[in-house]
Amino acid sequence: MNVIGIGFAYLDYYLKAKTKFKIHSPRLFQIISDVILDTREYYSFTQIERIRTLLLQDETQLTLQDYGAGSRIKNRSKSVKQIVKTAASSPQKGKELHRLIKSCQCKHILELGTNVGLGSLYMATANPKSNLITIEGDPELARYAQRHFDQLQIHSIQLINDQFDLRLPALLKSLHQPIDCVYLDGNHQMEATKHYYSLIAPYLDERSVIILDDIRWSSDMYTAWKAIASLPEWSTLDLGSYGVLFSNAMLETAEKMDLAYIDFWKKPWQIGLFAN
Repeated sequence: MNVIGIGFAYLDYYLKAKTKFKIHSPRLFQIISDVILDTREYYSFTQIERIRTLLLQDETQLTLQDYGAGSRIKNRSKSVKQIVKTAASSPQKGKELHRLIKSCQCKHILELGTNVGLGSLYMATANPKSNLITIEGDPELARYAQRHFDQLQIHSIQLINDQFDLRLPALLKSLHQPIDCVYLDGNHQMEATKHYYSLIAPYLDERSVIILDDIRWSSDMYTAWKAIASLPEWSTLDLGSYGVLFSNAMLETAEKMDLAYIDFWKKPWQIGLFAN
């Protein structure tokens, strides 16, 4: 998707987006309150951000392997700090992932695309009873991520260094518990995203959440998001840069709900007496 296409995609989101004053579902409003409006900080946030600070000073050059994942890095040598700036979960997104896991009480999490492990750490520290399996294709990134997991002594994360297509089918068959949260952030191609969804869907819990990152990163990702989001079994929350699919059981509703959410200060006329 070119710059103009991305601009139109975000404009469409902005025009459709509603503020907290126009959310009618009590459960969805509670999730928005927990994930977006709650600004409490947790000690794990400080630990993770200390790691980020060090990474942003790391000039080590890595040559990353691209397995057709749509990465903008494309087998070129990049410094660790460049990779963290452009590809790792931001502090805001990491905190939102943490709060989403906590709000939905997810215990069995699958992540495709570990990068250096910051997003993994945010999710894994949200629920002490959770276990997280994360797959990363690049060995250099996997090495960094494992170092960070060990540094914070997070033993609930199982890191697999392999290509998604080679490992995912057997991994899913070996699971003893259904998955209740999936974070797709490792391949920005439409067919791949839809393929991974189709593989994972039979192994999902009745009450489950799927997070699709970078849904407006490209026309492929936007198309993939719209295709999966249109399925009747999923209610959707569009947050602009990423989208969340909730099983209808998770939202305690028999009918599909779709919401594009935006902070009220970006649409100040949708507050108080002006909201309808």
